Amino acid sequence: DKLRFTELQLAASREEGGQLAGQVDELRGVLSDAQVQLSEERHNRTRQEPMLRDLQSALHRAGQEKQAAIEQVRGDTRQLENALHKSEETLQLQEQKLNSAYEEVRGAKDVHTSTLRALDEANSRASEFEHTNADLSRQLL
Repeated sequence: DKLRFTELQLAASREEGGQLAGQVDELRGVLSDAQVQLSEERHNRTRQEPMLRDLQSALHRAGQEKQAAIEQVRGDTRQLENALHKSEETLQLQEQKLNSAYEEVRGAKDVHTSTLRALDEANSRASEFEHTNADLSRQLL
C-alpha cells in the first residue's frame, strides 16, 4: 500500500512537475515577449527622443514668437491710439478754427449787410435830393 501510495504521489508530482515545467516554459515565452516589447519600446523611445526635443524646441520658439507678436500688436495699438488722439486734437482745433472763421464771416456779412443798407439809404436820399433839386430847378426857371 505504501509503495502504491508513493508511486501515486510520484506520478502526481511528475504530473505537477510537468505542468509547472509547462507553466515555466509559458512564462519564459511571456517574459521573452515582454523583453522583446521592452526592447522595442526602448528603441522607439530612443528614436522619438530627438523628435520630442525638436517639438519642445519648436513649441518654445512658437511661444517666443507669439509673445513677440503680442508685444508688437500692443506697440502698434499704442501708436494707433496716440495717432487717433492726435487726430482728435487736430479735429478739435480745426473745428475751433472753422467756428472762428464762421463767426468772422458772419460778422463780415453783418457789416456788409449794414453797409449795403447804408448805401441803399444814401442812394435813396440822393435820389430824393435829385428830385428835390430838379423840382427846385424847375421852380427857379
